[in-house]
Amino acid sequence: MTQFTIPWDRTFDKNKKYIWISEIGENTCDECKSLDGKIFSGDNIPLRPHPNCKCQVEEQESKESENIKYINNQIHTVYKYLDKCSKIHSQINSTKNEQA
Repeated sequence: MTQFTIPWDRTFDKNKKYIWISEIGENTCDECKSLDGKIFSGDNIPLRPHPNCKCQVEEQESKESENIKYINNQIHTVYKYLDKCSKIHSQINSTKNEQA
């Protein structure tokens, strides 16, 4: 059997990490299955193993970047909660003033 390798239609930053994502299905080849989830540096990403390969390579975010996103999301959640509390507080004060 002839071994094919198909280049990617994009370039990769050698200083970043990328994760191989295989489209797993009944027609997925063994090589693509074995690459699924593996992480490569931008200068070491394997070529696609065959024509019509549906696998993708996506940039792998650093743990630090994931932590920052998580913290920002938590901060946003707290601000939404505080805004809601402030509105409720205003409604309570408004009701008290009307009753007085």
